[in-house]
Amino acid sequence: MPENLLTSIRERKTPETKKKEKPDGFLATSIAYAKDDSGIDARIVTYHSPKTPISEQYRMIRTNLQRVNPENPPRLIALSSSLHREGKTTTSVNLAVAMAHDLNKNILLVDCDLRKPNVHNLLGLRMEGGMSDILTRGVELDAVFKKTRAENLTVLTSGKIPSNPSELLGSHRMRDLLVELKNRFDYVIVDTPPVLAITDTGILGALVDGVVVVVQTWRTQREALDRARSFLSNAHANIIGYILTGVEYFVPGYLANYGYHYGYGQYHGYYAHSEEV
Repeated sequence: MPENLLTSIRERKTPETKKKEKPDGFLATSIAYAKDDSGIDARIVTYHSPKTPISEQYRMIRTNLQRVNPENPPRLIALSSSLHREGKTTTSVNLAVAMAHDLNKNILLVDCDLRKPNVHNLLGLRMEGGMSDILTRGVELDAVFKKTRAENLTVLTSGKIPSNPSELLGSHRMRDLLVELKNRFDYVIVDTPPVLAITDTGILGALVDGVVVVVQTWRTQREALDRARSFLSNAHANIIGYILTGVEYFVPGYLANYGYHYGYGQYHGYYAHSEEV
């Protein structure tokens, strides 16, 4: 556990809740459904259920990020994890939607996972026309920016999967692009590949203001987390906190009758401005 626990994102479980496995490894309750035709995945609770306690915890994460350095808070923030399937992309999208909804500022969500992109799936967007097109073909930014139903949120998808993602992400063009994006938007949230799978996140970590590491309870091994932290440190990345997913707590059935019925199975966490995990 981090020494400085700032907030927690928790699911309310009730005795009647039925569970089913989702393809990405999360355990979702049968009552977590999308509520419109936006194409936005039901796991994006900050869009579909912005007044729930889970969404409120994302707002607390947002606030804590702003407190990392009050005089000069990080505005270009990368999210990653040690390994695959620890919830980093779902967390990235929820955080970006929460910031766009509440801050009334222009937020950009960037999919920099050029090997296994998933941001477009969660937001119901086309993958084509995105980051790789800018880096390989010089496509103009405004030609590939995408909008969703989430107000104030712009998305830059990965684009077509390239043959040389590490080279593209480490290029001078990428450095210049991140500077331009930071100048054009109030906050930029960057979804990156897992740290230990490939070198891409180490490259990006040195280019952003800070990196937040997503950790999943009962899945992320301490050794893997230590290795990821060491790798990012050696790459001169600034780790500004951690988000823990997979923590549950129980709500008795009688409370569910009074509105405590929304659940998103095993998807919760905390943000901690501490390197002690």
